[in-house]
Amino acid sequence: MRDIEACSRAQQNKLYHMGVRDSIPRNPLSNASKVRDRCIYADFAPSLIQVARPHFSK
Repeated sequence: MRDIEACSRAQQNKLYHMGVRDSIPRNPLSNASKVRDRCIYADFAPSLIQVARPHFSK
């Protein structure tokens, strides 16, 4: 969650143009992760790895 918070702060100008007006603090991220099923990440991770792999295999 620290990484998500740090990245959102680093890209705040881009996020602003996408409609995210404020930074994303850790507390709401933590609260959201408590109520969501972690199994969605099991489905999402392979897709994300497939997209990222060509960019990092060079």
